[in-house]
Amino acid sequence: MRTIRLCVVTALALFAFARIAAAEPLLIQIGHGPAGEEQLWLMKARPDITPNQGKIYNLEWHLFGGAEPRFKAFDAGDLDIATASGASALFAASKGVPFKLIASISMESTKGFNAHFMVREDSPIHGFADLKGKIMAVNAYKSGTELWERIAAVKGGLDPDKDVKFAVVGFPNMGNAVRSKLIDVGSFGGVFYYNENKQGGLRTIFTTKDIIPEDEELQMILTHQEFIDKHRAVVKAFLSDFVASTKWFTEHTKESREDLIKAQMVLLKPEEFLPSPEMYRKPSGKPSIADLEIQQDVLLKYGFQDTKVKVADYVDDTLVPQ
Repeated sequence: MRTIRLCVVTALALFAFARIAAAEPLLIQIGHGPAGEEQLWLMKARPDITPNQGKIYNLEWHLFGGAEPRFKAFDAGDLDIATASGASALFAASKGVPFKLIASISMESTKGFNAHFMVREDSPIHGFADLKGKIMAVNAYKSGTELWERIAAVKGGLDPDKDVKFAVVGFPNMGNAVRSKLIDVGSFGGVFYYNENKQGGLRTIFTTKDIIPEDEELQMILTHQEFIDKHRAVVKAFLSDFVASTKWFTEHTKESREDLIKAQMVLLKPEEFLPSPEMYRKPSGKPSIADLEIQQDVLLKYGFQDTKVKVADYVDDTLVPQ
């Protein structure tokens, strides 16, 4: 009976995809960021691994360096789909921005690489308490990076609003900023950590898992409820392709990274990008309400968010392939 039911569900889904495929593909305006989204970018570099793209939908890509301008464009209706960190999404929800988180792109998890926070080798910073009076780099205000750094200050007995300073620096520029003493602490994801560590002159003082040991939703995909209501089958087709792209990227990481370089989605040399460590990406792409609730508790505890929201109201985990 279960097999029959699954066959019926699959047949209905295929029928729905076939029906909308007969129409003109829907153009989706998608806003994305500069880090942690490789399998999403692969959908542009390798459309051949996404069978619904070009038939049911097309994507128009828009790059944003930080969460704030991306959310402004999304809230204004200029974007149909956008990416956001779990932390910035929760903060936006607490400020009344309406959206639905529909997929998980990447995670800060012990199952994969975690971001490192690094200082100069000759820096006097060796522990959390040594951060007093120092400048820490964030890729954007109210980002996950700022959250981790604020918690680090608190762990050192410091007031993050008084005892440390934050400066916005793009991820590709943090290594040079630390070495030139423009900042004291930088944050380095997989590829940036690999290259800065290889270059030398810096050392790690803590990682994200020294700050928050639980799994965290790092990069996520969100959309408008109205967009889901109007184009549910298209959103499901897009997410089906996203999960297929995640599977391909995970199983063919080196080839996928080469494709991203060829497509100029990643402006790094092969020797810089190909060997870098990889973060954890859920095969299912399913967003986790439980993980987001834990993240919200952390945000509230450390003053990063002042209003608690019902996380489930901002998540739709039924659109990824079940």
